[in-house]
Amino acid sequence: MPHFRAPFHPKSTRALTLIEVMVASLVLGLVVVGSLQVLLQSRKITEGSIYQNAAITVVQGYMEQIKETEFSKLPYYQGSTLVPGSSTDPIAGLATENRGKAITTWLNNTDVDTLGNENGETITDYLLISSGTPIAPTAVTPGGTAPNGVEDNLKLIDVNQTVSKADDLRLRLWVWVQDISAPTVDATQVRSVKVVYQWKMNANPNSRWFVGSSSTMRSSVPTL
Repeated sequence: MPHFRAPFHPKSTRALTLIEVMVASLVLGLVVVGSLQVLLQSRKITEGSIYQNAAITVVQGYMEQIKETEFSKLPYYQGSTLVPGSSTDPIAGLATENRGKAITTWLNNTDVDTLGNENGETITDYLLISSGTPIAPTAVTPGGTAPNGVEDNLKLIDVNQTVSKADDLRLRLWVWVQDISAPTVDATQVRSVKVVYQWKMNANPNSRWFVGSSSTMRSSVPTL
């Protein structure tokens, strides 16, 4: 007599309920959103580092140009008195009253530094030096405006090689060159050079301004 085995029935064949599907979708969505936020924050940090390094590199480049400028061509202040430099380098569009306190900057060995113009703002192809005591970086209120009585030098740097200026690096520089010679001690002429600067990413009008500074000295005695 043949034997028949009863069919197997699992203990539970219940399907997922709608609530369970919604909860699973919510958890998955939270994981995806969290991952995207991490990636966006990482990209923002990386982009900020690129702009910061660009600002530091540009400022260091200007400092090197000042250090390499022929000593007699370098304008400076002796107290509150401006001692003009003897430079005859071309400076396009520079007002007559500013010629004595301008330091020509260069993109390369033959081209004067021209970093564009935006919204009618004056983008300088030179650096104007300021009189008075240099300000401390900690005394600067980040906001993109020059302190009172300070010569403002605005630059726009194309960091990512695009046509639009909207994503350029916006850089403001304030330069002091002062005579710190001690003729009663040494006949050597010495100049102190200080640059205080602000920078920000130009793309976002609400992006934060950052402040930095750089200092060096120049002497009439050649140094290596």
